[in-house]
Amino acid sequence: MDEKFEPCTLVEHENNFSLVKSITGVFKEKAEIFEQMGFCGNGYDWNEIVKELIRTKAPEISSEIHYDSEAMMFCVYSDNLAALKVVAQLIRLVINDENLLIKAIENTTPRLSPTSCT
Repeated sequence: MDEKFEPCTLVEHENNFSLVKSITGVFKEKAEIFEQMGFCGNGYDWNEIVKELIRTKAPEISSEIHYDSEAMMFCVYSDNLAALKVVAQLIRLVINDENLLIKAIENTTPRLSPTSCT
């Protein structure tokens, strides 16, 4: 695994790249925080967390990132590899800072999945 993109995996396609991460490991470990706040912590919720982090910490890449998550998988794609590296850095930041994750959840609450999705 390329460490620059952890905890996600970088996948190279013919015309672009994607970052993927199943809702296991560190994402599953953070599910309790989502659940305590009334949400699932699924791939769709991680989309919203990443959108919020980009909005607040890296707005210059917002037009470069496209979302294609599913319930059990987070996925973003772009033809800009550097932008995907920033996304991975933002994910690591929020995984390592529970308060930042809570703040991001609070800021995205209207767009998150209710816990009844399980």
